[in-house]
Amino acid sequence: MKMLIGLILFPIKLLLVLPLMAIGIALGLVALVLGLLPIGLGILGFLGTVFWLWMLAHAILNDRLSGGTRLAWVLAVWFLPIIGATFYFFVGRHGARNLLVA
Repeated sequence: MKMLIGLILFPIKLLLVLPLMAIGIALGLVALVLGLLPIGLGILGFLGTVFWLWMLAHAILNDRLSGGTRLAWVLAVWFLPIIGATFYFFVGRHGARNLLVA
């Protein structure tokens, strides 16, 4: 008789336990992601700083740029770090002297 009641109650227990387990797993994953978020943001900030310094050094040392153009790129990268460095990466790195004059 106990075995029969156990077999009848087993699906009901599963219906109650499985959602609670799923909620626990989901909360654990959310906690893991939130715990790792500062590390990811720190890495992203470090990589952004390295990229900015790389573009600034490249703008200073780029032989394809004339004096005024070089100064403009250095100032753009210095005062607009994200936008200036990204724009310099795609436009100014390859000696955009002709693009800026034209």
